[in-house]
Amino acid sequence: MSIKKFEEFTNSEYNKNLKFTAESFVDDDSEDEESDDENEEDEDIGEDYAKFDDLLQGKSNERKKIANNTYAVRLDDGAIAIRLHQTNIVTFYPSGDFKLDNGGYETNVTLARINEYIPQGYKVMRVKGRWFLRTHSKTVVFENNMVVKRS
Repeated sequence: MSIKKFEEFTNSEYNKNLKFTAESFVDDDSEDEESDDENEEDEDIGEDYAKFDDLLQGKSNERKKIANNTYAVRLDDGAIAIRLHQTNIVTFYPSGDFKLDNGGYETNVTLARINEYIPQGYKVMRVKGRWFLRTHSKTVVFENNMVVKRS
């Protein structure tokens, strides 16, 4: 999407009053128009959780280094977080849902790490200093601790 389109989006009356909720993130109107690719992705819900769950098996089953200053960490509630320094930037749940949080650090490294580990088909972008989450069907303003429902 071009910067001009993002400017139109960020300046629209709709977006000025936008408050993100998990319920508003799901686009129910698109269900009838799903392609085979999107149906295949639905079968992979929870795949990211399973991948990191497998990684955390064995001797070091609570925490494993996956990149510079970045760890996969098993949380007390059973979720698995990707932790950059002291911030859980992506948290995966067994249901396939995931939570995003930049901890207030809107840096290039934080943005890159989030994009590296969020599920395929999602992307966090920065346009003129403002963060957005893009999905298959919509773009929403990024908010810390936003939970993306995939189930």
